[in-house]
Amino acid sequence: MRLEHFDKVISKNKDFYSDVRDFVSPDPARKKERNAFFEFANIKSGARVLDFGCGTGSYTIPLLSKGCVVTAIDSSGVSLNILQEKSQRLNLSQNLERTIHGSLDDHIDEYKDYFDYVVFVDVLHHVADMKRTISHLQKVLKKGGYIIGMEPNGKFPLWRFYGLVTPTFVWKEEKGVRHCRVERFERIFKELNLEDFSYRYWSLVPGILANRMPLLFQLNDFLIQLRCVAQFSGFIMIKAKKADYGKETA
Repeated sequence: MRLEHFDKVISKNKDFYSDVRDFVSPDPARKKERNAFFEFANIKSGARVLDFGCGTGSYTIPLLSKGCVVTAIDSSGVSLNILQEKSQRLNLSQNLERTIHGSLDDHIDEYKDYFDYVVFVDVLHHVADMKRTISHLQKVLKKGGYIIGMEPNGKFPLWRFYGLVTPTFVWKEEKGVRHCRVERFERIFKELNLEDFSYRYWSLVPGILANRMPLLFQLNDFLIQLRCVAQFSGFIMIKAKKADYGKETA
């Protein structure tokens, strides 16, 4: 049902998802988000990156722009087609090593210990078994490489009402956000022997509102510094390193 839902949303709004202006001149909220994510991620130019659940390329295109060699995987063929079109229109397709339509499960042996970084954005709250998925991401990561992601924060109190400002947000399809919490990610990463766990809270004010009222950006920047408030932010950025010694967890 989820794949059908997202394919329907993307097909219905294809002009929006195909628009490369989101990368050439992004709106202020999107620009701040991407800048914050890549500052947190600290991904090196030329690195081999797996963009897991890449969608239409919201983060794939910036990775390509940074000079990374990217393999993009998604269960939606509709999304991958749009990503390929975007990369060609922006003259970035030479760094798009491969797009994979389907499940990572079928490619683990092929890509074992291959990537310098694995990136995911707004993906894990859709999977049935988060720990199993992260363990598979770990297997395709080189020793010493990093898993880096951004997920909705389950403590954000307004998710159930988010559809009022973002019509494409459907609670039935997004309710997995309840399980995305810093404490849970830290526990799973530790159980899988992933090291140097770090996180960053991001965005207390929905970007669509801040774009209309720029003063809200300043309010958000102030509030996000207050830990007692920041823990209820809309998103969590997370990062951990695959140990460069010993055995990974099965």
